[in-house]
Amino acid sequence: MLLLAAGILWISMNPSTQDDPPPAPAAAAPETPDMPGDWPAQIKIPTIQLTATVQPLGTEPDGTAEVPPLTETKTAGWYRGGPPPGEPGAAVMIGHRDSLGNTAAFYYLDRLDAGDRIEVTRHDGRVESFTVDSIEIIDKSAFPTDQVYGGAVGAQLRLVTCYGRYDLKRETYPKNLIVFATLASSA
Repeated sequence: MLLLAAGILWISMNPSTQDDPPPAPAAAAPETPDMPGDWPAQIKIPTIQLTATVQPLGTEPDGTAEVPPLTETKTAGWYRGGPPPGEPGAAVMIGHRDSLGNTAAFYYLDRLDAGDRIEVTRHDGRVESFTVDSIEIIDKSAFPTDQVYGGAVGAQLRLVTCYGRYDLKRETYPKNLIVFATLASSA
């Protein structure tokens, strides 16, 4: 589940209500200061004129995935507990929708349509091109953890952000927007 609390977006690896404590991950992402060649460096989505750098994200001590800092709202994050984009499995990228009234990297994801192209450039220069299969807007209490993080056949990409009208009282968005995409080509 993705939550925005005290201005920080975070994701739980288990679907639950936002009041439940986040679970510990099955395996924490390795800590490494270097950037292997297959790690993503940039994401481009021509349809919505998005170009953003990508930083690796690990797991917080409470079991939630890290997110890009709010000071870097034009940056997307790749959850390195899963495969790099273009490798077998579901690669997950997390980004902010907005911050303090300003648009952020994933603000216009709701404008994507099936068939739109997403390009991820890796540190080794290889470009992985994905095709959008579908976009789902889901209540946070029904976050499809297995669909997002697992069960992918071939190379898949998931883009995740918050969605809906921000609830000032609860300091969260009520929904998540998830883009599901499949690898179309590598070059």
